[in-house]
Amino acid sequence: MILDVPFYPGKKYYCAQDCALMVLKFYYPEKEFDIEEISIKSIKHQEYGTMTIGLAKALREYGLNVEFYYKTGEEMNETDKKEFLEKYGEYMNQEKEIRKKAKKTGVKIKEKEFTLKELKDTLNKNKVIISLINWNVLCKKDGYQGHFVVITGYDEKYIYSHNPGPNYPEKNMNILIETMEKARNYPGTNRETILISRL
Repeated sequence: MILDVPFYPGKKYYCAQDCALMVLKFYYPEKEFDIEEISIKSIKHQEYGTMTIGLAKALREYGLNVEFYYKTGEEMNETDKKEFLEKYGEYMNQEKEIRKKAKKTGVKIKEKEFTLKELKDTLNKNKVIISLINWNVLCKKDGYQGHFVVITGYDEKYIYSHNPGPNYPEKNMNILIETMEKARNYPGTNRETILISRL
């Protein structure tokens, strides 16, 4: 099954906002949305990008029902951790404040793993999912590169997702289930997942 989510290839460093735009157009096809407004609502940082919780907050502010799942688990290896902290450490200090804002807007925050079964059940209910993944897993590279995709469907072999790009944007990109699970659960992603539905 694949949900008919509109696809918009994205701009550089706007994968979170591009995913939000696709979700917003799925639920509100008659409305127009501005990517810069989405960036402001999601607290996008020019250098470091967007936190998943900031994206969840933005979607809630557009009037959608939003659930944010996360579960810290296996630590990054020392090389990845050092690189991650050098790149994002200062920005990550803002996460608690953004989380408070998200909770205040009505985002339901759940500290638990979002399983493959739950992913399939959610799609079967016509709810859209945005997932933070390690893009390097899909590219068969070492290290960590956070990237957002809209999960649109599944079958026995694949998970389908809209990859906004900017490199290789693709509608309903098929990813082997095992590969997607590795990318979703990679240390550094904190298994961060957003479920979105109409109120």
